Amino acid sequence: MGSEVRVPIKISNKLLRSGKMFETLQKTLEKAFRESVLLIEGKVALRTPVNTGALRQSITSKVVVRDKVITGIVGSPLKYAVPLSEGAKPHRPPLAPLMLWVQQTGRTARGKKKRAAGLMRAALSIQKAIAKRGIKARKFFSLGFKDAEPVVKRILEEGLKKGLGGAK
Repeated sequence: MGSEVRVPIKISNKLLRSGKMFETLQKTLEKAFRESVLLIEGKVALRTPVNTGALRQSITSKVVVRDKVITGIVGSPLKYAVPLSEGAKPHRPPLAPLMLWVQQTGRTARGKKKRAAGLMRAALSIQKAIAKRGIKARKFFSLGFKDAEPVVKRILEEGLKKGLGGAK
């Protein structure tokens, strides 16, 4: 996935040995994490640039619990999500996806012959620009998280308080 959000929460060994209390806390925090990553997912999607809408629609979130560690993950399975969000150094991208993008955005001349030649010319021009300058970072993952951060902190704090108070 494109970006991972980790919020470490330290819990004492005494609390960890108290099985029922830890189970209650873990369930409450899992719920808080699920709510938080959905909020972040929405904020990231709002900041995601749109051409066809595929990138915005690909933004997903999940919560993973492994070895008493809860991790919230927000990202995209699309290969171009991270380079578009975080930027990329100059490189030569493959032509086929660039030609598809040029075709989808209609940035070529009219007519079949002109269009085919125009597709290739436009894609080569974009490839050359990326090879020279790279890709400017759009920062939609980090900006989306920043937008959600105050509410996420509140959700997690409330979840922690509720979890600690619910198993007395």
